[in-house]
Amino acid sequence: QHAKQAAQEPDGLQNPRNRGICLAAAAKRRIRREAKLEWDRTWAKETTSRPTRRLIEAPTKKTLEYWSGLCKATTSILMQLRTGRIGLGAYLNRINRRETARCGCDLGNQTMIHVLLECPLHQDERDWMRSALSDKGTTLSRDELLTRPEARTAVAEFMVKTGLLGQFQTVDPTALGEEENDEGAEIKTP
Repeated sequence: QHAKQAAQEPDGLQNPRNRGICLAAAAKRRIRREAKLEWDRTWAKETTSRPTRRLIEAPTKKTLEYWSGLCKATTSILMQLRTGRIGLGAYLNRINRRETARCGCDLGNQTMIHVLLECPLHQDERDWMRSALSDKGTTLSRDELLTRPEARTAVAEFMVKTGLLGQFQTVDPTALGEEENDEGAEIKTP
């Protein structure tokens, strides 16, 4: 209202008395711009986001598309995989919740990469995942498995099938994958 009055006065907003008045839209733009700059500075200084930075340079609206339409359990598994904070031996050992980081196969530490790509104990599940992804053009590489939207549900299902994530053992299989819209059709992501 003050901006409207100021605009109607002689010299409008150019009048020195009205310099402190700005339109609400302009104020919102300025606040958003300043918040974005502050967020960018904070993101650049952050030191604990290395696993995420390997996959994306910085979060954007496009980054959010990856998560669009996923069920909660699928999102949770993928987020844990992408951040490296997941109930596997290497992480649990690092936070002093497990004595050793070694995998049961004894060929390496039980890391996300080891389980997804190398561990012979989960070869059957990996073969299933490879088959599920073969017609989608996705190869079994860390970056493709964790960044390609086509791989999201197969990767989450693979992790559940391994039985390594105890919190997901009682998850109803229909709670994995993509959400359905009101008509019962799957929500497709771009």
